[in-house]
Amino acid sequence: MHAAARTFAPMSTKSERTTELTTGWEPDLAVGDTFLRRFVENLAAQNAAISAAVGGWSHRDAALAISDAGRPLAYFNAAIPMRPPEDWDAFMDRLAVGFGSGSGMAYLWSPWPTPDLEAYGWRKEGHPPFLLRPVARHDIEVSTDATVSQVTTPAGLAVWEEVAAKGYPFHRNGSIFGPALMEDQRFRFFLSSDRGRPVAIGAQFVDFGVAAFALGVTLPEYRHRGHWQTLVATRLDAEPDLPACGVFSDFSRPGAERAGFLPIQRLTLWSLERE
Repeated sequence: MHAAARTFAPMSTKSERTTELTTGWEPDLAVGDTFLRRFVENLAAQNAAISAAVGGWSHRDAALAISDAGRPLAYFNAAIPMRPPEDWDAFMDRLAVGFGSGSGMAYLWSPWPTPDLEAYGWRKEGHPPFLLRPVARHDIEVSTDATVSQVTTPAGLAVWEEVAAKGYPFHRNGSIFGPALMEDQRFRFFLSSDRGRPVAIGAQFVDFGVAAFALGVTLPEYRHRGHWQTLVATRLDAEPDLPACGVFSDFSRPGAERAGFLPIQRLTLWSLERE
């Protein structure tokens, strides 16, 4: 008994192909192509808003988003390649110009692995994981010791920043989160207090179809008491119809995964120390 004969269509040659496969990062491609693309756009917009609120500048084109206050601004003096660089030498030359003046650390957040950038004066910080949580109800058990409020005034934002700076800690030379952010409807700032003392903070930035966890910090002596998880639940409840996402540390990743976040991939983070 003979097996049925198989026939295969000939493989097309390069000249016969009329449709070029997308990389997912072309400027004219819809931002919603992937959730990673949504997050990258969200992060670029977030950095630009935070820098502008304290008098800094930002620039965005098809290849690069960069924001700088010219002084220490935590992780928000930052550059992001908006597509995989074809020429890293040329890309790093642009960063040298962009971050050439001012003081404080500058950062490069790359959605992709990078070459070794130490020759350009940059230091590798690591590969923080990017996590995504699809729209779904949560069953997070909130702490009875946590009293959460949304920050809506410049005075409240100053208290919020003080907790963030002490708990992280951040090196500051002036405010990091300018009061102008209170007028930006994309931001939400939450403060958790324990018996009247502010002890933990969380931020959320909503744009490009995702609710990004912008920052989450708890004072060391109040960690593992449920404040961090309570602020996770608060932010999920604030935008129940949008997927949540963010870059977490390996320290906070287990808690995020217990809350329903899924690990997608790791980013590459570099830093530049300026005088």
